Amino acid sequence: MSGIVNQPAFADLPRPSRRPPVATGSIATSSLADGAVTAAKLANNVGILDTKAAASGTTLDWSSLPAGIQRITIMFQEVSLSGTDNILVQIGDGDGLETASYISTASTGTTFVNATDGFIMRVASASSAISGHMVLTLLDVDSDIWVESHAVKILTNAGSIGGGSKNLDSDLNQVRVLMTGSDSFDGGGAVAILYE
Repeated sequence: MSGIVNQPAFADLPRPSRRPPVATGSIATSSLADGAVTAAKLANNVGILDTKAAASGTTLDWSSLPAGIQRITIMFQEVSLSGTDNILVQIGDGDGLETASYISTASTGTTFVNATDGFIMRVASASSAISGHMVLTLLDVDSDIWVESHAVKILTNAGSIGGGSKNLDSDLNQVRVLMTGSDSFDGGGAVAILYE
């Protein structure tokens, strides 16, 4: 019959070849202090900073982050505010926390908010309990450009998404979580930072 193409049997299909194992000494390790790869060196720039309770107060601060960080994940676990403020995250370097020149937008559904004084996360309601991640990634090492994105649950039927960017003058070494107004943390939630 015309139009019928004979397909090869599965057993006749070519199999991908396996790569040979990497030979000892074939990976360049000249950038390491003594040329040796160790678990401690591989884990040197990965860690979780202390988890902070978000039960009261208006700011949560992490300072003295190690040099060479390329990604920060801020983890929110059922964080609640006393009112309808939004959450801001500010980053900083050796000159202090940056409070201007952010490009940041967040939304819940069709409602958008923008900020220039930090990475903004729209909260929308005093009954919100925020759980999820905000991720900051170093885009350009030479220019210290950081990009941000987040996706969090704020209510049982609503979430907040957003993104932004910020240039620093040197290596990022501090992070602050605060509110856009005079609200305070008022629940039993927590915030932690994972750095890589």
